[in-house]
Amino acid sequence: MEELNVKKIQPRANTIVTTAEKFYTEEEFKALDKKVGLVFKDTAHAKNLHKLVQKVIAVGPVVHDIKVGDYIKINPLYYLDRKLVRDRDSLQRDVLDVTGTRVKESYSELDYKLPTIKLNEEECLLLFDRDVDYIILEATEGNKIYKSER
Repeated sequence: MEELNVKKIQPRANTIVTTAEKFYTEEEFKALDKKVGLVFKDTAHAKNLHKLVQKVIAVGPVVHDIKVGDYIKINPLYYLDRKLVRDRDSLQRDVLDVTGTRVKESYSELDYKLPTIKLNEEECLLLFDRDVDYIILEATEGNKIYKSER
């Protein structure tokens, strides 16, 4: 069976399709990984996570206030993945719980994985309106300007 090559879609209900910008392009990521090696693998950016500011490409018919062309700030709450760090005893510490009993607390790593789809050979995010914290009308980040098309 051949791979489905989606060119244009209409999201259903309260679904939103956005760009899927990551912290680094694949080429930048490979160059950084080669440059700093294993040290880089321990940082948050090493996972090459999606940025939490994306541009809206399409919206479902039930979505209110969010329009195509808007920049939005994503809340990844529903896509968090907590992983317990078990192999690093140095990260454990004794703490007192609410009853006063001494317990071992293990630190955990938080990560998120946003759902993606392929649209016109490009990766896009497939989100719900509940995943949007707010619409960015105008903002700057370094030399990049975000301005919603309103």
